[in-house]
Amino acid sequence: MPEYPGFLETPISRHTSSDDAKKRINSRFLENALPEGSVRAVLVAPLERINFIPDVIDVYGTPTQINMIAKSLIWHGIFPEVELLGLISCSMVTRAYKTKKPQVKIPGSGEIAWGRTEEDEVSIVIPPEYIDKVPSGLENIKRLNPYPPPRFWWYEPIAPRGYTITYRDYEEWKKRKNPQA
Repeated sequence: MPEYPGFLETPISRHTSSDDAKKRINSRFLENALPEGSVRAVLVAPLERINFIPDVIDVYGTPTQINMIAKSLIWHGIFPEVELLGLISCSMVTRAYKTKKPQVKIPGSGEIAWGRTEEDEVSIVIPPEYIDKVPSGLENIKRLNPYPPPRFWWYEPIAPRGYTITYRDYEEWKKRKNPQA
């Protein structure tokens, strides 16, 4: 069990006033942490220029893109885990490494402040043994989940109760106004 660094107590206290939440965050941090002294180096590189075998692959994208990757894994029966603590999202990287299960991450405050994660980004951390499943999974789900998703896909607006005009009324009005259309 790694030693809990005392310097984390104050930052966690800034994120919640709930003692139960503090305990849960601390517990999850310790559960996800790697044993002290077990890491000699952390290497980070873009996938297209990687020259080493990664322990995990952290892919950033829009929620729709990450959802597609997660669904591509689900196609093969691999269910990514999702958990939100509001901070320590970076520990999902070590969680994926320890559990060998993909993790969907919503960036925490540190990842946004210091990692420069954009406000429209989320990520999925994938152990390398699953990365080859993504292309075939994407191919198999694309008929139901095309990318980019079409706007107003399977959508017919319905007026809320109490509106004096419905969508069908509007369509009829358009036909009367412009019969050639």
